[in-house]
Amino acid sequence: MLESNHISRRLIWLLVLALRAFAQERVAPSPVKQSFRITGTVVSSLTAQPLGRTEVEIGLALKSETEQSLVTADDGRFQFDGLIRGKYWLRAARNGFSQQGFDEHEGYFTGIVVGPGLPSEDLLFRLRPDASISGMITDEQNEPVREAQIMLFRSGIENGKHATALQGEVGSNDQGRYRFSHLSPGTYFVAVSARPWYAQGPGQRGRRFRVRGSLPQETESDPVPPNPALDVAYPLTYYSGATDSSAATPIILKAGDRASADLGLTAVHALTVRIHDPSVSPGQPFGATLEQHVFDGRAIPVPQENVQTRKGEIDISGLPPGEFEVSAQSFGTDNKTDKYNLSRTWTQSLSLSTDTDITAPAGAASAPITGVVTLGGTLPGRRAYIQLKNGASGNTLGAEVSPKGEFEIPASEVRPGTYQVSVTNLPDSIVASVAASGAKVLGQSVVITGAGPVRLTVSMSEGLATVTGVATKDEKPCGGVMIVLVPQDPGNNTALFRRDQSDSDGSFNLRQVLPGKYTALAIENGWDLEWANPAVLKPLIKDGEAVEISAGHKYEVKLKVQ
Repeated sequence: MLESNHISRRLIWLLVLALRAFAQERVAPSPVKQSFRITGTVVSSLTAQPLGRTEVEIGLALKSETEQSLVTADDGRFQFDGLIRGKYWLRAARNGFSQQGFDEHEGYFTGIVVGPGLPSEDLLFRLRPDASISGMITDEQNEPVREAQIMLFRSGIENGKHATALQGEVGSNDQGRYRFSHLSPGTYFVAVSARPWYAQGPGQRGRRFRVRGSLPQETESDPVPPNPALDVAYPLTYYSGATDSSAATPIILKAGDRASADLGLTAVHALTVRIHDPSVSPGQPFGATLEQHVFDGRAIPVPQENVQTRKGEIDISGLPPGEFEVSAQSFGTDNKTDKYNLSRTWTQSLSLSTDTDITAPAGAASAPITGVVTLGGTLPGRRAYIQLKNGASGNTLGAEVSPKGEFEIPASEVRPGTYQVSVTNLPDSIVASVAASGAKVLGQSVVITGAGPVRLTVSMSEGLATVTGVATKDEKPCGGVMIVLVPQDPGNNTALFRRDQSDSDGSFNLRQVLPGKYTALAIENGWDLEWANPAVLKPLIKDGEAVEISAGHKYEVKLKVQ
């Protein structure tokens, strides 16, 4: 009996052990959570010296929130531990060094991808020191010129083509001094617009008008005895003393440069333009402004004095010699409201070397731009904004789009030129096509002649696609490469280009791509190329990857770096 009980207990115990072993075989052990790190050194791109006291931040790609941040020690080292597998942005800033992303170019940077077997340590973060341009503006007596308008232009790649574009404006202080700081390397030009403090116009009684919207504000002027010696103006002057942009002296900045650009202004005899518009009755207000074209046709305002005479004419005085564009607007009275409304507008080029009279062209009439915006073939249902941008002159037209898709750009704002059409505040959509009456359409651009009213039909598309992939060089992933998705007819479809910079594992992501035919390119050291210039693209496209995009799809391509 005792023997039997003993055997039973033994069998039960063996059964328990077997069940435990069976359970251990079926239950997988909990995986060990992996963590990774990003380490490296911040150095000056100019001297390669380590940069201590530099603030470094990281965050997950596609999120703006900072995951971790630190300040480097004297050796410039940084280390971020405990990172999950994924892609991170990395940026740094220091006194004298503007905030920059890792290997940043034109706002694009290389993301750092962490994971098994991926290099994310011992990075070399080359931080570019800021450059600056400063100087002093003086007159013929070497006295400081106060309240001068100093404009900074940069010559380089803008929207994929070479251009000289306005980068910023500042005013001179009481000592005539100015400064542009936080500049990146490049070629710059400085131009100064000012009016002599002692300048006095030719002197005449008239009515001055300051126009705000469609309502002119009138003030009566008193006669001023003319003094020809004081009827002077400063021409637009470029560093180092030229009055023509073609003769301007370039200022070539390298990283960390501190350039000085002093300018002396010389007054010249001021000129007057008298404008007569036969359609304007005596006493009826009208206005005019002059702009001066510089470099690639950019238009900038010119200091001037406007006086409307009692004969229904307008005098624009205080002008230096030069090439201008005059824009005039006349105002009629609305019989219902008894308020002034714009009745017509016109523009004309003007080469000014002496006092000049201009008569408004016959039949010139206001030419507003009206139209409708559709979203996926229906009304947008929310307020949006349409913008027409002239890449040559920098002139921008715009208007609010109603929930019914309707808009109107007033005639007073319209200038002839070729404009790229875009619409904002309609998320996850882009312009798919543009149709027009009264204007010529080139891809997503419209040519405005000013000869009459224009009506646009702008179709927006929500069926966008995504193109992802990897850039490789010698069969290995290549980071820091410029990725360009080139549309058909690239000269007239700048808005359809998509760009990115490949990340540390060679990956890239091009979003919101309109359906159509494209060529994908990976270009090493391509940041100084005119990437939207068809002539520059032609030899590159033959080695690119053709992609035909359909709505709502995601595409993956492998690109060889050129």
